[in-house]
Amino acid sequence: MSFREIAITIRAVNRASGEFARIRSDAEMLSARVKVLGSALAGLGAAGTAVGYVAHQFGLLSDEQARVFNSAMMVVSAMGMFMRTSWGVAIAQKVYAAACWVATAAQNALNISYAT
Repeated sequence: MSFREIAITIRAVNRASGEFARIRSDAEMLSARVKVLGSALAGLGAAGTAVGYVAHQFGLLSDEQARVFNSAMMVVSAMGMFMRTSWGVAIAQKVYAAACWVATAAQNALNISYAT
């Protein structure tokens, strides 16, 4: 490998590394936002369950209505917990992998254009 080829490779890596860092930070921000959304959804489900319980105690909901409402709120809470743990991380990882693939393709094209 000649010094010219080494210089071309170093320039290409330097130009692409900034994009990789930006993509990584975007994926991390997306993961954090989905985790926050999952936490809010889990809290909403828990609050809804408490409201359903209180409404049943005051006679605003019948036994069957309270059971259905509380079941729905528990499903919302479970969805929020699931989003917070696995789904948000999986989405961010997929976005990061796709962005890395695009950045690698761009870097390879840049390397080819510099080499010719």
